[in-house]
Amino acid sequence: MIKFTKKAVSFTRNKARWACVILVMLVVLCIVVFWSSIFASKKTVSCLGQGSQPTGKLNGGAPLIQTFTPEQMHIDYIEIRMATNLESGNVLAPQGYLHFKLTRIDGKVLYEEKVPIRNIKDNEYLRFRVRKDLDIQKEYMIVLETVDTIGEEVPSVWISSNVPDELNDIIFPGLPTDAHMQCNTQIRYSHMNYPAMIISILLVFLCGLIAVLHFDLSEKNREHLTISVMYFMPILMFTIVELLNGNSVLKKSMPAFIVNYIYYLVIYVVLLVIFNRFRLTTIIVNSILFGVAIFNYFKLLWRGEPVQLWDVVTLKTAMNVSDNYHIELSPILIIATLLFVLSILLISKCRYAIVMKRNRAYIGGVCVILIIFLALTLIDTRRYQNANFSLMEKMGVVNNTGNPAQNFSKNGMIVALTMNAQHLAVEKPGNYSVDQVQRVEEKIENQYAHYILPNEVILQHENGKKIREACGERQLKEGEKPTIICIMNESYSDMSTVGSFETNLPMHPYMDSLYQKQNVIHGDLCVSVYGGGTANSEFEFLTGNPMAFFPTGSIPYQQYIGSTTGSLPRFLKSQGYQTVAVHPYLASGWNRPSVYTSMAFDRFVSIDDFTEECEYIRSYISDRSSYKKLIELYEDRDPKHPLFLFNVTMQNHGSYTSTDPNFNQDVRLVDYPDKFPETEQYLTLARQSDMALEDLIGYFSNVDDPVIICFFGDHLPSMINGFYETLLGKEIVDLTGEEMQDLYKTDFFIWANYDIPEYEVPQISLNYLSTLLLQQTGMDLPAYNLLIADAYDHYPVLTSMGVYDKLGNRYDTVMDVPDASGVLNEYNILTYNNLFESKKRRSELYDVVYFVPQKKETEIEE
Repeated sequence: MIKFTKKAVSFTRNKARWACVILVMLVVLCIVVFWSSIFASKKTVSCLGQGSQPTGKLNGGAPLIQTFTPEQMHIDYIEIRMATNLESGNVLAPQGYLHFKLTRIDGKVLYEEKVPIRNIKDNEYLRFRVRKDLDIQKEYMIVLETVDTIGEEVPSVWISSNVPDELNDIIFPGLPTDAHMQCNTQIRYSHMNYPAMIISILLVFLCGLIAVLHFDLSEKNREHLTISVMYFMPILMFTIVELLNGNSVLKKSMPAFIVNYIYYLVIYVVLLVIFNRFRLTTIIVNSILFGVAIFNYFKLLWRGEPVQLWDVVTLKTAMNVSDNYHIELSPILIIATLLFVLSILLISKCRYAIVMKRNRAYIGGVCVILIIFLALTLIDTRRYQNANFSLMEKMGVVNNTGNPAQNFSKNGMIVALTMNAQHLAVEKPGNYSVDQVQRVEEKIENQYAHYILPNEVILQHENGKKIREACGERQLKEGEKPTIICIMNESYSDMSTVGSFETNLPMHPYMDSLYQKQNVIHGDLCVSVYGGGTANSEFEFLTGNPMAFFPTGSIPYQQYIGSTTGSLPRFLKSQGYQTVAVHPYLASGWNRPSVYTSMAFDRFVSIDDFTEECEYIRSYISDRSSYKKLIELYEDRDPKHPLFLFNVTMQNHGSYTSTDPNFNQDVRLVDYPDKFPETEQYLTLARQSDMALEDLIGYFSNVDDPVIICFFGDHLPSMINGFYETLLGKEIVDLTGEEMQDLYKTDFFIWANYDIPEYEVPQISLNYLSTLLLQQTGMDLPAYNLLIADAYDHYPVLTSMGVYDKLGNRYDTVMDVPDASGVLNEYNILTYNNLFESKKRRSELYDVVYFVPQKKETEIEE
């Protein structure tokens, strides 16, 4: 026990320290107290059911009454979606008002407002600025009626089926009593987070108090104090880290908390034995943990995914685009930072070193035991264990790679990172050998050719060629090589796989019309990244190597590509193509200069090669300017060689909070006005992409040479504003692996100005897309692409998020797949040989065509 005397603990007599502490406290208190917006919370609730329709007219008869029970106390405003129902040439009544009242059930009016009827717009929400405090235990009424009107042209209200929310059934003449309908309404709540403010103020005073305290302890008491602080520090840092990890401190089970505590304690004790300086050790550990937690906090905030071990190699790329994200203070960030300061101040009072070698050896022995425990839990996974018993799973600590946010929330940041550490190294396939590579090659040679499109589609297309040629449709001649243009559009997706929503303007009218035309293949595209990770989508497309075979969170561009590797540009170069990569941003991102050299690109066009006159939307070069560069490169090409262009755009990159004057936001969410401004900014950008695409394809539709264009999105945009949660009806951390798959889908199409099949691909993942593209060019393919086409027949979706077989069965990881055909293992073997073998790499399998497989007789029938 620590015994304190009056002299042992006292206030410092250092006047300079007092002055500094008081000054810092005053500054922090001013921020906490007077910067009140930090603790102000606003929430917009959209009350919207199914089957929206307008009511009858509010014609001055009985009013429309909507009862509701508020979710929070203070209401800023209430918005109601109005309808005018005007026929062409008619106008609303020139006189009269819409009378809005907010009342108690007993009829007492709390707020009322009159809006001139002539100011009401069709299909738009009308806002009433209530600004009232209500009782969340009581029921209230919204009353709408028209007054003083002349004429019959009066508005009505949009209603929909009642769903579990604040609103109850409406009362309106003409509606059956059992209709169970509600107004399409939005309610903006706001409140001050006073508990967080009070906690912050108390922490400021506590930090100030500890800063001016002076401890004059005996050696024994100092040792006891230090040991007490050491055992308490894991709890404090766990609290700080998990506050910043989605505020998930209280979401941990007791076994998960115990495992986390042991992990933290191991870190402290091991470094204490190494450095033998408690204060130095603990400050280093706390600073590193806090730094990683802050990085995790902003990554979750900006991209919706937690930190990964490999993120250290992406810092340069992250810094390139960091100016477009805005750092905002929050109550959690304030409290976590103050707790971190408190931890440093506590540590500063502890001066301790292990004096006796025997004690140090004893502590070292404890370290060894704890490290063994840590190692056992680290490898205690399905990847390594030989027995069915799993200690971690028995404790309820499971590495959920299918939902990383949920994994971090339930298990804790440190435990989740540690469990993911098992994937640091890429393992060889279980039966990998040079002889096995040879056997896979022989099997490919003895197989018939496989196609990603169904055989019946190809047969139908082949059998109709002569008719289409007679009708004047261009045919690709024998040996003719088309210009190939591939566009990976930053963050592009129509979001239809997430959920349905309505916009005031069509988001992609040109692309919708394109899908109805000839010579277009299109569909949803399954990818391995969400909200970011562009380089991994780029890697899968250009190499055909699926991320499913690589460690969770790894980035091959940064980690694995250091020399010659098989790729789309390398193969096309063997076919005589000029290969050019275009990216209208900084060249340094994702290690592209080195990677593109390894992939055999002849030239890399970056932002330095764009003129100052090019168009910017927000702070990025527009898709239209990026496509103009493609046209310029096409027109300046060497006519002796066919051309391959690979364009990675930047226009749609996050964040989506820009207020630049060069951005004109015109797309609105009809059912959620002003609730998701970031989403509306993104949708406006996506609409601009659609318009730019129309110009590009319009140009190449009129050129004489054959051209084929492949367009796809690399990942969904990160939406941290709750939009996805609203569409999905639940928090992302609560989604199952199968539900998460919808967040890992974008769109693609392949268009040509010559005759190719028309088909909507039901499901395909990105690693297959370049092979599908090549099969429309008339060229023979390398053996690796033949195997990829064969793999598609068995597993049309192969991503790090999940695998689907041809029967529709889903598997969380590639390790869960039975793979009765063995094609998945063969695919893995060639992927490993392609990327990781330098001296034993079989280049003829990936880079050139050295044999042409036989076609089935049914595939060549006329």
